[in-house]
Amino acid sequence: LSKAIDTLLILVYSVIYTKILEIDMANQTEAECLVVASEECAELTKVCMKILRFGIDDEKKSDLISEMGDVQCMLDLLGDHLNISSDEILEASSAKREKLKKWSNLIK
Repeated sequence: LSKAIDTLLILVYSVIYTKILEIDMANQTEAECLVVASEECAELTKVCMKILRFGIDDEKKSDLISEMGDVQCMLDLLGDHLNISSDEILEASSAKREKLKKWSNLIK
């Protein structure tokens, strides 16, 4: 299943990169940033699913930390390239925390 997912992701990314080449030069950086951020989110998802399926060990924890760092980096770059301020992101994060307080057990 993991190999099939990897193959599908490669196909999707190939199509996306082809579309980036069609975008005018002024927007290519933003498009590339969006693609790479999407890729990193997919990689984080994959690690999370492996941990759910097989449990966490030192190697999977290391992989999780690495992918979380990659996603955080791309979130920062998305903010930079799309002119989204850290205040806007913090506001959205706070709103999500409030929803989680109401609808989940993640935040007390």
